[in-house]
Amino acid sequence: MYDHCPFCIRVDLALGWAKVNYQRKLYGYGDIEGAKALTGEKVLPVLELNDKQTGEKQLLRESLDIIGKLNADGWLEENPLSPRSVDETLKKWESEFQPLHQTLTRPRVIKLPPEVAVDFATEADRTYQMNKYTKKGFDYDAAWAKSDETKEAVAKSLNRLAEILEERNESSSTLTLSGGEKYDMNDCIYLPDLRRLTCVKEVKWPPIVRKYVDDACKAAGVVTYDSWSC
Repeated sequence: MYDHCPFCIRVDLALGWAKVNYQRKLYGYGDIEGAKALTGEKVLPVLELNDKQTGEKQLLRESLDIIGKLNADGWLEENPLSPRSVDETLKKWESEFQPLHQTLTRPRVIKLPPEVAVDFATEADRTYQMNKYTKKGFDYDAAWAKSDETKEAVAKSLNRLAEILEERNESSSTLTLSGGEKYDMNDCIYLPDLRRLTCVKEVKWPPIVRKYVDDACKAAGVVTYDSWSC
């Protein structure tokens, strides 16, 4: 997996919430051959496990397919995750939040130290990321230059998420995006981007949103980036 990758973190969260013991192996983002050696393509996450029925080793890819397999085979019985259903309220919120958080986090995750994220431990890893998104039209200098205004916009988006959390968790002892007592697929889908935002200094987090992120990550054993934010 890559530590900064939201799709990889989905699987991390699912396994962590279900208290499944597993080994985490991180790859450099520019390590093409390392990832390709698993399934023939530079695609992560990949989960290696022994099938419960046959005992045969399997290499699974695509985060939602991995979670579906883990769920179907009973690995997640302590915190089962039902198949994803579209939540229009969260989908609308994400559509405004995602481009904002990407503007802030893309230039910053490449500055994370290797002891936190092996993803960008080398110049080749950082260059690979920058080349990838520059080709898609992302301007790193412009993103840095408008950090203050983007943080203000992110704060407004986080306030809207706070309203959703408050409305849905009036009687729940655990903060979740759907309002249930256990984390579900909505948390798997949307939490990784919120967690990555913790690499950005001076974001105005509403207390309920920050508590949600901290509690959910802690419950899964997933580290946030606050100590290395910039």
